[in-house]
Amino acid sequence: MRTQLGLLEADEFSLATLEDGTFRKINDVAVWKLIKLHERLLTKHRETFWIDAETKHESGREFFRVSEILHTKNPIPSQFDVLLDQGQITVDFLLCRDSGGDTYSFKIKGKARPLLFPQSETYNLRGT
Repeated sequence: MRTQLGLLEADEFSLATLEDGTFRKINDVAVWKLIKLHERLLTKHRETFWIDAETKHESGREFFRVSEILHTKNPIPSQFDVLLDQGQITVDFLLCRDSGGDTYSFKIKGKARPLLFPQSETYNLRGT
């Protein structure tokens, strides 16, 4: 990933579609203006709870227990750009047809969260 002229640009891969038995390369998969991503970050993650859970399998069933909750607020939009350039924020493209929703997902590495969300509080639910 790299930022250039206020745009997010994916240049690490290319996609192709198969139509009528012919592969067609898709060059521009997705393009966003950074200002729009900043606005979305401030809207969607003004205040967020990130939940960690421990899972286990017993008798063919899966169980989980919430172990920790991270409460973040007031992200710093300019840090988004830096973390994107450093590879700390990545984009997953969700391949589906006619989903009616987003077909991408931005992800941040856990150790980078405090850089984007400096105001945070952790609640440990593991007990003592």
